[in-house]
Amino acid sequence: LPALLDAGRRNSIIRPALARVAGERGVWLAGLRDDWRWLRDEAKAPSLTTAFDWHTGGSGERLGHLTALRRSDPARARELVESTWAEDSSDDRARFVAAFATGLSEADDAFLERALDDRRKEVREAALELLRRLPGSGLRSRMAQRARAAVRRERRMIGADRLIVTPPEELDPGLRRDGVASTPARGIGVSAWLLEEIVAGAPLDTWAEPATMLRLARGNDWESPLLHGWAKAAVAQEDVGWATVLLNEVAGTLRESVRWDLHLVLPGAELGRLAADALRREDPMANRLLAIHPGSWPEELSVAVLETIAHRARNDRHSWQLGELCRAAAVAMPPAYADLVGRLALQLDQEPADASRVRPVADLARTLAFRQEMVDELKP
Repeated sequence: LPALLDAGRRNSIIRPALARVAGERGVWLAGLRDDWRWLRDEAKAPSLTTAFDWHTGGSGERLGHLTALRRSDPARARELVESTWAEDSSDDRARFVAAFATGLSEADDAFLERALDDRRKEVREAALELLRRLPGSGLRSRMAQRARAAVRRERRMIGADRLIVTPPEELDPGLRRDGVASTPARGIGVSAWLLEEIVAGAPLDTWAEPATMLRLARGNDWESPLLHGWAKAAVAQEDVGWATVLLNEVAGTLRESVRWDLHLVLPGAELGRLAADALRREDPMANRLLAIHPGSWPEELSVAVLETIAHRARNDRHSWQLGELCRAAAVAMPPAYADLVGRLALQLDQEPADASRVRPVADLARTLAFRQEMVDELKP
């Protein structure tokens, strides 16, 4: 809790999320130091059923009221924010803009466009994040227009179609306002970077289906920025179809950070399939795939993990790898596997195995059994 309170003291944007997890103990602790009292303010968010004066409420109270109102009357919520926008602090403006994620619609486009001209970077970034997600926003339309100007499909009577790519040569004020960074990633030229950012900002329905676009881009001088732009667009727009095709066909050509972001778009079943396959191939990537898998593991992945645990317990020289895998399984493997893991632990205990390899499996069996007991107790 002290670490959370310190984090909120330094970064006001994350305060609402921290207030939701700190609980009553966090509120009590916040009263002991003046620089932690922000949490007490956040925790006093009023109910919509009570009278509330937007102009006199505290920062946390106003944010709580705004978030709740965005669910029931987003237009009224927007009016309240606009009524004090000029007087609000830059921290509050950034937090109020982020709250527009609830109930976001095209009706918010004009307000968020004005926020792009705010003097505070955090306000502009909060508005950009929402406008990139908002279908029909002016930002997405501008980026689509730029993308079509930079990348044109030439249909030829003889031979295969090809892409004609003419990226911009410099960062103009319009691109800068629309969130294109001025500093390219390391090793990337200015034109390639601008092309990548423009493609990343354009709606994916600007293009033909992903398999076709990847085929057209293959061998093009600008292939790399095109692929990275589409990958970043797939992440931002959470497009499973594009993410799947990119990972299946060109994953090895993408920068590591972009490639891993694509995995986050995949549904749990597909991510589990990839993780299970990586485990069976003893690919080090398996550990990272397990770490980002959301929620409970599907059956295919659970079976692959159990097989890997049995193999490592009997053959692996590095017991820390076994321990790491068992700790991950303790929270993500379905508790119904408690009996199978328990039997494996008993078998290992009867074999001439190193105790350091038996212990993590036995701990996993106990944890799964305990989780199963909790599930049974919660059943009606």
